[in-house]
Amino acid sequence: MGPKAFAKSEAKDLEAKGMKSVRRAAESSLQTFNVYVLAFASLLGGGAFVHQIFKPDLRIPPLGGKLEEDGEAAPSQPPVDPMEGFMAAPSFAGARAGFVFTTGPGGLGYYRDTKRQ
Repeated sequence: MGPKAFAKSEAKDLEAKGMKSVRRAAESSLQTFNVYVLAFASLLGGGAFVHQIFKPDLRIPPLGGKLEEDGEAAPSQPPVDPMEGFMAAPSFAGARAGFVFTTGPGGLGYYRDTKRQ
């Protein structure tokens, strides 16, 4: 075998090996993709399974009220007059039970703490 024939046979061998490595890389990429698809499908399936077991309440309660069992809004408490129990004060004179010191519709002073009731 001469040098030219040897070079051609080496080129064919390298080309064949190169094609095999490209094919292997493609198969490897496809296997990797399949692994990711399987993992994602497992997460979705597992989430659906857990959701069916625990059945969480995903309803959003309306503002100012809670949900009743049948899904309707529970009657909320009647609105409280912010001026009820108001004590005007030019400056903070210490904490007072059931009151908060702030500026409101009546000006600066102590207002009933409606959030703690």
